[in-house]
Amino acid sequence: MTLRNQLDLIENKDTLIFKKGQIIYFEGSSPQGIYLIEQGKVKVTKTSCSGKDFITHIASKGDILSYGDLSLDTRHSCSGIAMEETIIYFIYKRDFQEALHNHPELLEGFFQQLVNHIRELESKACSIAYKPVRGRLAEALLYLAKKFNNSNKVTLSVTITRKDLAELIGTARETVNRLLSEFRHDRYIKTEGLTIHIINTKALQKTSEMYG
Repeated sequence: MTLRNQLDLIENKDTLIFKKGQIIYFEGSSPQGIYLIEQGKVKVTKTSCSGKDFITHIASKGDILSYGDLSLDTRHSCSGIAMEETIIYFIYKRDFQEALHNHPELLEGFFQQLVNHIRELESKACSIAYKPVRGRLAEALLYLAKKFNNSNKVTLSVTITRKDLAELIGTARETVNRLLSEFRHDRYIKTEGLTIHIINTKALQKTSEMYG
């Protein structure tokens, strides 16, 4: 049984609906429970010492938020913001702890998810440290396409604001616009409003690996 299915067995959970742009939880606040995304997308952001925001990762259906801070009994290290209308199951701390007590297999599932999340953040940190922006953008588009698209789709699409994309890869919005224009010229992608359609996955993959 998957971690998601195990959490579905917990009866005491609230259904919360957030509109696009609404803050789900604040950086620095005390976690009261965990958030299980049922529908929608959430950007997890952190504010630097200089006051600049950057996106650590983007969560979607099936992802769980806040469990790390809750487990460590620390304040939220990041903020969670809905990128579109998002439905979330909220499980209070006491109910979550009771579930862990009654279903020890949950602990193993959470540990594995935490390890995977740490590996993802480590990979992103290395990318920002060593890859030029062009390689980081190609990598980010492939990451988002894989995360948000059904594997049966012929054309992979990513819908995201240029500001969010810039904050995800650690650069300026103007740089993202320029590189997307280059990718369009090279026929790696085509754009339609905020939606980016990937039409040459292999070329993007090669661009990403070229700077690896």
